[in-house]
Amino acid sequence: AISLLAYKTHLEITLGVENAGAGCRINQHFDCAAVIGSEWSVFFGVPLASWGIAFYLTIFALARWSAPGRPISFRGAASLLWGMGVFSAIGSVLLFLVSELIVKAVCLYCIGMYLTNFLIFL
Repeated sequence: AISLLAYKTHLEITLGVENAGAGCRINQHFDCAAVIGSEWSVFFGVPLASWGIAFYLTIFALARWSAPGRPISFRGAASLLWGMGVFSAIGSVLLFLVSELIVKAVCLYCIGMYLTNFLIFL
């Protein structure tokens, strides 16, 4: 759900909606629109929020399909889920550093996704 909020904010910024991301703006430093509207919020022309939606849907599908009696073995799915967790945790640290050091603003939606990624990793 957090990725959907971030994607909605990205669309509002792209479409020029007035007060885009206002629900996630506390002050100049905690400002989702500043982060989501930055050049760092797009990877290969696709908003990071869209990548997040795809990532979380994949995690959900793997967890669901690896349940007993399903086509994917639990061991294989657990290894893949762990690898995705490592990737997302490292990516979260890097994105937070970009947000804090380059964009000079922090997105609360993004922090929610970072926390989710660390929970997936654990």
